[in-house]
Order: sequence, then C-alpha cells, then structure tokens
Amino acid sequence: GDTVCRDQWGKPVIAVVKNFGTSTLTAMNIQFQINVSTPVIETWNGSLAPGDSMTYTFNTLYNPPIGVFMMCVQTSLNLDANTGNDKTCKTVASKSPCTGVDELENGGVELGQNRPNPTRDITFIDLTLPESGQTVFELSNLLGQIIEARMIEGVAGTQTLELDLSHLESGVYYYTVRFNGFSVTRKMIVE
Repeated sequence: GDTVCRDQWGKPVIAVVKNFGTSTLTAMNIQFQINVSTPVIETWNGSLAPGDSMTYTFNTLYNPPIGVFMMCVQTSLNLDANTGNDKTCKTVASKSPCTGVDELENGGVELGQNRPNPTRDITFIDLTLPESGQTVFELSNLLGQIIEARMIEGVAGTQTLELDLSHLESGVYYYTVRFNGFSVTRKMIVE
C-alpha cells in the first residue's frame, strides 16, 4: 500500500511475481529491501508456468521506519534473459497512531494538497489544526531523507504555509506535518 501503520510491528511483505519467460520456473531467489538497508533474501520453490503470476509472502517480517521510505522487491534467476523486469520499488509513508477511521487518525489535523501541483518555485499548503501549538513541518525525498524541517507555531483553525522550492531538483517529494503525536503526509511533484 501507499501507507503503513506503525502501531503494529512485524508487517508482512507480499509481492506478485509474473513469469515473463518461456520456461516454467521451479525456484528463484526473491528479496525485499527498505531504503538502503541490507536486503532480506528468501528462496521460492514451486511451479510457475510462462505467463502465469503468483503471490509470494515473505517469511521475514519488517518494522516500518518513521516517515516516508522506499520498499523494493526483486527476483533473481540463473540465466535470466531480461533482468530489466526483475525489480520494482514503491514509496510508502508510515503513520502513527492508526485507529482505522480516517477522521480520527489525524487527531483533527488536516493537511491540504500543495497548489499548484505540479509546482516550481513557490507553492502553498493549507494546514488546519484543532488547537494552537508547536507543529513540525518536514519535506523529504523519495528515499525518505529529510531535506527540510522546521518548527511552526501553529494556530487553531486553518493557516496557509508558503514554500520556496526553487532550490529543489525536479521529482517527487513528500511533505509531513506532525502535531500532538499525529502526522499527515502528502505527495508533491516539482517540475
């Protein structure tokens, strides 16, 4: 998924693997990696005919890191003729706490989509808080590395944040607001 709850540790990694080859597969190594951590490598055994897909659930569970992170899954076959389709990566945002009801998960914190999006130079973000207090704003890249962090004296109600993004390279970024133990993350595109 695009988000994962950090309240429950030991998350399974589930991958869908498709055989694009012309021979039936009976074994392969499959791995997952979070950001630049050491990959978890396991071996799958079974029968996967050409053109068929199967779902693989890793035996090793993972604990999601704080914030936005990159999850990659990769297969490894001997004599693979096309290694270009062996790996896929997805950006995931972790959140805590998670109650299962959207309106309650964020503790009354609402973070609007930046505008314009895609953007270049200056962008605006609406932030709504249930009460006044210290708020942390973080901007991170696809790898989950925090590029910018700042404290904001948040006020109850809606306020608009103005960001100068002229120093950023083109790409996908995530911005997060943390308030009273709650956090909300959104994605933005910089052209």
